[in-house]
Amino acid sequence: MNEPSGASPAIRAEGLGKTVRSGGRPLVILQDLDLVAEAGEIVCVRGPSGSGKSTLLGLLAGLDAPTAGSVSVAGTDLGSLDEEQLARFRAKHLGFVFQSFHLLPNLTALENVGVPLEIAGLRDAHDRARRLLESFGLAERAHHLPSKLSGGEQQRVAIARAISNEPTVVLADEPTGNLDEDTGGRIADLLVGVRDRTGATLLVATHDSSLAARADRRLLLRGGRLHDEPPPEPLPLAVAPEPEPALAGV
Repeated sequence: MNEPSGASPAIRAEGLGKTVRSGGRPLVILQDLDLVAEAGEIVCVRGPSGSGKSTLLGLLAGLDAPTAGSVSVAGTDLGSLDEEQLARFRAKHLGFVFQSFHLLPNLTALENVGVPLEIAGLRDAHDRARRLLESFGLAERAHHLPSKLSGGEQQRVAIARAISNEPTVVLADEPTGNLDEDTGGRIADLLVGVRDRTGATLLVATHDSSLAARADRRLLLRGGRLHDEPPPEPLPLAVAPEPEPALAGV
């Protein structure tokens, strides 16, 4: 099991499996998968397209049910909750960031961030959403619809929405996948800052090697299971050329 030392984990998956029917035959996506993520840890999951990264995040969020094994988040077994209890649990403990932003198109940036706060029944939802957007450098864009925002601005709004309720765990599925390199780098900085700001555990599925390099641990999803990914090779040191020997008489 991929388990570092520490106190009770924010995420624990044991023997996790997911099999679906495809063309009348069973298709195994995940099998006997174990995962532990500690409180305040940033864990990156990498793997080729179709390896099951999005499926894994959906199971960890309780958006889908496994066909084997168990998932617990913040000490709660998700399999013990009914749909209504799961919805309440997600609203309190989980934030989700998607590759395609998933902002509500008819709501402004401010209203998008305020939705989870209003669902939670907070009286100061509007003020909290406004302060959060200001801290993300989006004060002047607060009253714009998503269609009037750049990709990077939309993703910043999405991250602000994901952390508005100060969740225990933030799950991010290819959060820089639709962004150019420079914008993706700024979003990576923002995601790392979420942990520093709130203490939340971050689990990020990504192809982005620069984002993966910011994680505390990197895991590779292959064959339906998670494997420790070795650290990146250090860049070779540049070797200065030897000086040419002086020519006599010059």
